[in-house]
Amino acid sequence: MVKHKILIDLFCGTGGFSHGWIQGGGGIAVSVDNWEDALKNHAFNHPDVPVLNLSLGGDLQETAETLLAYLATYCDAHGIEPEDLHFHLHGSPPCQAISTASHSRASADGYFMVQWFIDLVALMNPDSWSMENVVPVRKFLDSLPTPIPYVVVNANDYGVAQKRKRVFAGQGWVLKPTNEGLTVQDVLPDLIGSTLEPSPYMASKKRWTKLGMDKPFPTVTSCSPSQIRIVSRRRKAHEEPQSYTIDKPAHTITQVNHIVEEIDEDTEEITKRGFTLSEAATLQGWPDLQFAEGLYAKSKRIMVGNMVCPPIAKVMCESL
Repeated sequence: MVKHKILIDLFCGTGGFSHGWIQGGGGIAVSVDNWEDALKNHAFNHPDVPVLNLSLGGDLQETAETLLAYLATYCDAHGIEPEDLHFHLHGSPPCQAISTASHSRASADGYFMVQWFIDLVALMNPDSWSMENVVPVRKFLDSLPTPIPYVVVNANDYGVAQKRKRVFAGQGWVLKPTNEGLTVQDVLPDLIGSTLEPSPYMASKKRWTKLGMDKPFPTVTSCSPSQIRIVSRRRKAHEEPQSYTIDKPAHTITQVNHIVEEIDEDTEEITKRGFTLSEAATLQGWPDLQFAEGLYAKSKRIMVGNMVCPPIAKVMCESL
């Protein structure tokens, strides 16, 4: 008999993992975060999913009791008996301190939330569990007295047009790549020519040398007289910026926007603009993500940059 796959999603943000879980056929007892704007947007996209504003990282027993009460309420409302339930606990603890730490203190602050979640898993004893975090968390997981199993996942292997790499730790599931190998052009076919009317704050420049370029980047397509690249990170003056072409997967989408640049072969004029929120969400694997009214643009950008790619959660749910 197929069991009901019910999720509790911690550190849920705007709901990338929750969205993928629903796509995979699962249900959600509650999604939890302490960022009100993210929860507002989570509820806007999934109004039937309970959301809870709770400061995570506190007393484990109190947290477990609160979460299990939501699970019991969900099962009662849907007529799910204990023997028909598969309870999955997921968490995406904040990873900025781990990702960017140059000092042990900052790193320790980031690992506190990771350890807290692992302790919560041990206390709640779910049927399966998962944790998503940045790749450097491997060192911490390997150092534990009882090592935690994990895999390093490239989102491009799961139908996401982005080579985002993240660690997924946990037990009870399998991530089998779909190997679709999508590129930016596959999911954003209208980028070519889209910079011809750049935003006012994106002033055009005449020469690549002003950007630290010795020569133009190669033409990606014969369908347009323009050459196009996407800059994911600027470097210091006279240094080559990190960039990619539209026939490749995107670099990791973060809260720092990528810039689409085109150069006209005849005039050498450069036009540029940033990814729209919709384009960035599409590259994260959630093309129909909507935004509630009243949210600041910066908050929206952080929501998109921090979310778990939904197609990965979908594959995980389907594997149970």
